[in-house]
Amino acid sequence: MSATKKGTTTMDTSEIDTRTSTTTTKARCQNCDQEWDLDDLDAISHLFERVAPGEIMPAGQCPDPDCGAVCHLSTRSEPGTAA
Repeated sequence: MSATKKGTTTMDTSEIDTRTSTTTTKARCQNCDQEWDLDDLDAISHLFERVAPGEIMPAGQCPDPDCGAVCHLSTRSEPGTAA
């Protein structure tokens, strides 16, 4: 963080890891429906071609080599899902 005028501060947003700034630690693939730990997700290739303005930002890309779809933060965990 760097100080600015009259005691206000600004934060360099490149330091924020949005994948871990929430209590949710899993993401579900839109295509294969598998649930993954956030640390296991791949970086999203061609992000701005795959996410339209106004859509919820995905947490990452499915690491399954046969899939590769985007994954969104899970809102619930279901028994028997892959992790």
